[in-house]
Amino acid sequence: METSDAAIVAFTLQSALISTAFVVPIGLAIAWALGRLEWRGKSIVETLVAMPLVMPPVATGLLLLKFFGRRGPLHGLVDVIFTWRAVVIAMVVMSMPLFVRSARVALDEVNRRYEHVARTLGATEPRVFFAITLPLAMRGIVAGTILALARAIGEGRT
Repeated sequence: METSDAAIVAFTLQSALISTAFVVPIGLAIAWALGRLEWRGKSIVETLVAMPLVMPPVATGLLLLKFFGRRGPLHGLVDVIFTWRAVVIAMVVMSMPLFVRSARVALDEVNRRYEHVARTLGATEPRVFFAITLPLAMRGIVAGTILALARAIGEGRT
């Protein structure tokens, strides 16, 4: 039974959209933590997030198989090898660095004076983030989302 080209394209687009839906909130939290907080291990997290950009895709795939494979530490947690969920995980891993980089730059460009003024007027931290920071960084976040989606689509074609 042969799969049609339309079914392959639909599968790729659906998987890429699902992966991007995971990348955006997780990547935004990572970008915010990397850009706004000082903590131990920050450089390790930065390195891990950027690794898929510098490693060959085959090496990244082998690492994913090692972690999620039958003898891997995450096998009992999620049994995903050779499923659509494995495709989504691979897309998330490969597109996360592009989103985090774009979102972090966008968040860093937000003038912190506006956030400080909002706090002095009684705004809570979530309100400052959603009413001030996020709208001012939205162009970079949207650009990162488009980059992540494009990378996920590119990853799905292999």
